[in-house]
Amino acid sequence: MERTRILVVDDDELYLRLVSTTLTEQGYDVVMAQDGVEALNQIKERLPDLIITDILMPKIDGHTLIMRFRTLPGSAYVPVIFLSARGSTEDRIYGFRLGADDYLPKPFHTEELVLRIAKALDRRRGIERSTRGMRAGRRTPGSSDLHGTLSELGFPSVLTLMDMERKSGILELRHPGRGETAALLIREGQVVQASVDGLVPMKNKEAIYYLAEWTTGRFAFTALPVNVPDEIKTPTAVLLMEAARRLDEQKGP
Repeated sequence: MERTRILVVDDDELYLRLVSTTLTEQGYDVVMAQDGVEALNQIKERLPDLIITDILMPKIDGHTLIMRFRTLPGSAYVPVIFLSARGSTEDRIYGFRLGADDYLPKPFHTEELVLRIAKALDRRRGIERSTRGMRAGRRTPGSSDLHGTLSELGFPSVLTLMDMERKSGILELRHPGRGETAALLIREGQVVQASVDGLVPMKNKEAIYYLAEWTTGRFAFTALPVNVPDEIKTPTAVLLMEAARRLDEQKGP
Protein backbone atom coordinates (compact mmCIF):
# COMPACT_ATOMS: atom_id res chain seq x y z
CA MET A 1 0.00 0.00 0.00
CA GLU A 2 1.34 3.42 -1.01
CA ARG A 3 2.18 5.69 1.90
CA THR A 4 0.48 9.07 2.38
CA ARG A 5 2.68 11.74 0.79
CA ILE A 6 3.06 15.03 2.69
CA LEU A 7 4.78 18.12 1.32
CA VAL A 8 6.42 20.28 4.04
CA VAL A 9 7.35 23.84 3.03
CA ASP A 10 9.41 26.12 5.30
CA ASP A 11 12.47 28.33 4.82
CA ASP A 12 13.43 27.76 8.47
CA GLU A 13 15.56 24.61 8.33
CA LEU A 14 15.00 23.86 12.03
CA TYR A 15 11.22 23.65 11.61
CA LEU A 16 11.56 21.92 8.24
CA ARG A 17 13.66 19.13 9.79
CA LEU A 18 11.52 18.94 12.94
CA VAL A 19 8.27 18.45 11.03
CA SER A 20 9.81 16.13 8.44
CA THR A 21 11.45 13.89 11.05
CA THR A 22 8.25 13.73 13.12
CA LEU A 23 6.09 12.75 10.14
CA THR A 24 8.61 10.24 8.80
CA GLU A 25 8.55 8.52 12.20
CA GLN A 26 4.74 8.40 11.89
CA GLY A 27 5.06 6.45 8.63
CA TYR A 28 4.36 9.26 6.16
CA ASP A 29 6.28 9.76 2.92
CA VAL A 30 7.70 13.29 3.38
CA VAL A 31 8.87 15.69 0.66
CA MET A 32 10.52 19.00 1.61
CA ALA A 33 10.74 22.44 0.02
CA GLN A 34 12.27 25.67 1.32
CA ASP A 35 10.14 28.17 -0.58
CA GLY A 36 6.97 28.41 -2.66
CA VAL A 37 8.72 28.06 -6.03
CA GLU A 38 10.36 24.79 -5.00
CA ALA A 39 7.03 23.63 -3.54
CA LEU A 40 5.13 24.28 -6.80
CA ASN A 41 7.77 22.31 -8.70
CA GLN A 42 7.33 19.39 -6.29
CA ILE A 43 3.53 19.62 -6.69
CA LYS A 44 3.75 19.56 -10.51
CA GLU A 45 6.00 16.52 -10.30
CA ARG A 46 3.56 14.64 -8.09
CA LEU A 47 0.45 15.83 -6.25
CA PRO A 48 0.85 15.35 -2.47
CA ASP A 49 -1.89 14.03 -0.19
CA LEU A 50 -1.45 16.93 2.24
CA ILE A 51 0.56 20.17 2.39
CA ILE A 52 2.05 21.81 5.49
CA THR A 53 3.44 25.26 4.78
CA ASP A 54 4.91 28.29 6.50
CA ILE A 55 3.64 31.73 5.43
CA LEU A 56 6.64 34.07 5.48
CA MET A 57 9.04 32.66 2.88
CA PRO A 58 11.22 34.05 0.08
CA LYS A 59 10.27 34.05 -3.64
CA ILE A 60 6.66 32.92 -3.11
CA ASP A 61 5.07 33.10 0.34
CA GLY A 62 2.67 30.54 1.77
CA HIS A 63 -0.46 32.53 0.94
CA THR A 64 0.50 32.93 -2.72
CA LEU A 65 1.52 29.28 -2.88
CA ILE A 66 -1.94 28.15 -1.79
CA MET A 67 -3.69 30.69 -4.07
CA ARG A 68 -1.90 29.12 -7.03
CA PHE A 69 -2.23 25.57 -5.77
CA ARG A 70 -6.02 25.76 -5.36
CA THR A 71 -6.41 26.47 -9.09
CA LEU A 72 -4.70 23.19 -10.07
CA PRO A 73 -6.64 20.02 -11.05
CA GLY A 74 -6.99 17.66 -8.11
CA SER A 75 -6.16 20.30 -5.49
CA ALA A 76 -9.67 20.27 -3.99
CA TYR A 77 -8.95 16.96 -2.26
CA VAL A 78 -5.62 18.00 -0.75
CA PRO A 79 -5.74 19.42 2.81
CA VAL A 80 -3.50 22.40 3.61
CA ILE A 81 -2.22 23.25 7.10
CA PHE A 82 -0.51 26.57 7.71
CA LEU A 83 2.29 26.72 10.29
CA SER A 84 3.26 30.27 11.15
CA ALA A 85 4.50 32.60 13.83
CA ARG A 86 1.74 34.92 12.62
CA GLY A 87 -1.16 33.62 14.68
CA SER A 88 -3.59 36.53 14.84
CA THR A 89 -7.29 35.95 14.24
CA GLU A 90 -7.04 38.00 11.05
CA ASP A 91 -4.20 35.82 9.73
CA ARG A 92 -6.13 32.64 10.49
CA ILE A 93 -9.30 33.85 8.78
CA TYR A 94 -7.33 35.00 5.75
CA GLY A 95 -5.70 31.57 5.48
CA PHE A 96 -9.08 29.82 5.63
CA ARG A 97 -10.45 32.10 2.91
CA LEU A 98 -7.59 31.09 0.63
CA GLY A 99 -8.49 27.42 1.06
CA ALA A 100 -6.50 26.29 4.10
CA ASP A 101 -7.97 23.50 6.23
CA ASP A 102 -6.16 24.26 9.49
CA TYR A 103 -3.80 26.80 11.06
CA LEU A 104 -1.26 26.02 13.76
CA PRO A 105 0.83 28.84 15.28
CA LYS A 106 4.55 28.42 15.98
CA PRO A 107 5.86 27.17 18.32
CA PHE A 108 3.68 24.06 18.43
CA HIS A 109 3.63 20.59 19.96
CA THR A 110 4.43 17.88 17.43
CA GLU A 111 1.73 15.65 18.98
CA GLU A 112 -0.89 18.28 18.15
CA LEU A 113 0.36 18.57 14.58
CA VAL A 114 0.14 14.79 14.11
CA LEU A 115 -3.45 14.78 15.41
CA ARG A 116 -4.48 17.66 13.16
CA ILE A 117 -2.98 15.92 10.14
CA ALA A 118 -4.94 12.76 10.91
CA LYS A 119 -8.19 14.73 11.27
CA ALA A 120 -7.60 16.67 8.05
CA LEU A 121 -6.95 13.46 6.12
CA ASP A 122 -10.06 11.81 7.61
CA ARG A 123 -12.24 14.79 6.59
CA ARG A 124 -10.95 14.71 3.03
CA ARG A 125 -11.42 10.94 2.73
CA GLY A 126 -15.05 11.50 3.65
CA ILE A 127 -15.35 14.14 0.93
CA GLU A 128 -13.76 11.81 -1.61
CA ARG A 129 -16.24 9.07 -0.68
CA SER A 130 -19.11 11.52 -1.18
CA THR A 131 -17.71 12.53 -4.56
CA ARG A 132 -17.37 8.92 -5.67
CA GLY A 133 -21.02 8.41 -4.73
CA MET A 134 -21.90 11.53 -6.72
CA ARG A 135 -20.10 10.12 -9.78
CA ALA A 136 -21.93 6.80 -9.42
CA GLY A 137 -25.29 8.53 -9.07
CA ARG A 138 -26.00 7.03 -5.64
CA ARG A 139 -28.38 9.34 -3.79
CA THR A 140 -31.57 9.12 -1.80
CA PRO A 141 -34.72 10.89 -3.03
CA GLY A 142 -34.65 14.60 -2.24
CA SER A 143 -30.98 14.64 -1.25
CA SER A 144 -28.17 16.70 -2.75
CA ASP A 145 -25.32 15.08 -4.66
CA LEU A 146 -22.67 16.70 -2.46
CA HIS A 147 -23.05 18.71 0.71
CA GLY A 148 -21.01 19.84 3.69
CA THR A 149 -19.72 22.81 5.61
CA LEU A 150 -17.25 25.46 4.49
CA SER A 151 -15.14 24.67 7.53
CA GLU A 152 -14.63 21.16 6.10
CA LEU A 153 -14.21 22.19 2.46
CA GLY A 154 -13.53 25.85 1.73
CA PHE A 155 -15.27 27.75 -1.04
CA PRO A 156 -12.20 27.70 -3.35
CA SER A 157 -11.97 23.93 -2.95
CA VAL A 158 -15.68 23.48 -3.67
CA LEU A 159 -15.41 25.40 -6.95
CA THR A 160 -12.20 23.58 -7.88
CA LEU A 161 -13.94 20.27 -7.25
CA MET A 162 -16.86 21.26 -9.51
CA ASP A 163 -14.37 22.27 -12.21
CA MET A 164 -12.31 19.11 -11.87
CA GLU A 165 -15.38 16.87 -12.09
CA ARG A 166 -16.92 19.02 -14.88
CA LYS A 167 -20.20 19.06 -13.01
CA SER A 168 -23.43 20.72 -14.12
CA GLY A 169 -26.06 21.77 -11.62
CA ILE A 170 -26.80 24.23 -8.84
CA LEU A 171 -24.54 24.96 -5.88
CA GLU A 172 -26.43 26.51 -2.97
CA LEU A 173 -24.79 28.12 0.05
CA ARG A 174 -26.15 29.45 3.32
CA HIS A 175 -24.38 31.64 5.89
CA PRO A 176 -26.19 31.13 9.23
CA GLY A 177 -24.62 34.10 10.98
CA ARG A 178 -25.51 36.59 8.25
CA GLY A 179 -28.77 34.99 7.17
CA GLU A 180 -27.59 35.15 3.56
CA THR A 181 -28.05 32.60 0.82
CA ALA A 182 -26.34 32.16 -2.53
CA ALA A 183 -26.90 30.13 -5.68
CA LEU A 184 -24.38 29.31 -8.40
CA LEU A 185 -25.40 27.73 -11.70
CA ILE A 186 -22.57 25.57 -12.99
CA ARG A 187 -22.20 24.02 -16.43
CA GLU A 188 -19.43 21.50 -17.10
CA GLY A 189 -17.48 22.82 -14.13
CA GLN A 190 -17.73 26.52 -14.98
CA VAL A 191 -19.91 29.01 -13.10
CA VAL A 192 -22.26 30.63 -15.63
CA GLN A 193 -24.45 32.63 -13.23
CA ALA A 194 -24.21 33.47 -9.53
CA SER A 195 -26.25 35.45 -7.04
CA VAL A 196 -26.18 36.31 -3.35
CA ASP A 197 -29.43 37.16 -1.57
CA GLY A 198 -28.62 39.41 1.39
CA LEU A 199 -28.73 43.00 2.60
CA VAL A 200 -26.74 43.92 -0.51
CA PRO A 201 -27.76 41.58 -3.34
CA MET A 202 -24.90 40.65 -5.70
CA LYS A 203 -24.64 38.90 -9.03
CA ASN A 204 -22.11 36.94 -11.04
CA LYS A 205 -18.42 37.82 -10.53
CA GLU A 206 -19.01 40.16 -7.60
CA ALA A 207 -21.09 37.44 -5.93
CA ILE A 208 -18.25 34.93 -6.34
CA TYR A 209 -15.64 37.34 -4.97
CA TYR A 210 -17.90 37.98 -1.99
CA LEU A 211 -18.46 34.26 -1.36
CA ALA A 212 -14.70 33.73 -1.31
CA GLU A 213 -14.74 35.61 2.02
CA TRP A 214 -17.02 33.03 3.65
CA THR A 215 -15.28 30.70 6.09
CA THR A 216 -18.44 29.33 7.73
CA GLY A 217 -21.74 28.13 6.35
CA ARG A 218 -23.15 25.15 4.51
CA PHE A 219 -23.15 24.17 0.86
CA ALA A 220 -25.14 21.66 -1.19
CA PHE A 221 -24.69 20.76 -4.85
CA THR A 222 -27.45 19.15 -6.90
CA ALA A 223 -26.70 17.85 -10.38
CA LEU A 224 -29.13 18.91 -13.09
CA PRO A 225 -29.03 20.26 -16.67
CA VAL A 226 -28.12 23.95 -16.84
CA ASN A 227 -29.42 25.68 -19.98
CA VAL A 228 -28.99 29.36 -19.24
CA PRO A 229 -26.74 32.02 -20.81
CA ASP A 230 -23.17 32.27 -19.53
CA GLU A 231 -23.10 35.70 -17.87
CA ILE A 232 -19.63 35.25 -16.33
CA LYS A 233 -17.51 33.86 -19.19
CA THR A 234 -14.44 33.37 -17.03
CA PRO A 235 -12.67 30.09 -16.14
CA THR A 236 -12.92 28.95 -12.52
CA ALA A 237 -9.15 29.20 -11.97
CA VAL A 238 -9.15 32.84 -13.10
CA LEU A 239 -12.10 33.68 -10.83
CA LEU A 240 -10.36 32.14 -7.82
CA MET A 241 -7.09 33.95 -8.50
CA GLU A 242 -8.91 37.27 -8.75
CA ALA A 243 -10.84 36.51 -5.55
CA ALA A 244 -7.56 35.75 -3.77
CA ARG A 245 -5.99 38.95 -5.12
CA ARG A 246 -8.90 41.00 -3.77
CA LEU A 247 -8.62 39.32 -0.38
CA ASP A 248 -4.94 40.17 -0.38
CA GLU A 249 -5.72 43.82 -1.12
CA GLN A 250 -8.24 43.93 1.73
CA LYS A 251 -5.74 42.45 4.15
CA GLY A 252 -3.06 44.96 3.28
CA PRO A 253 0.63 44.70 4.31
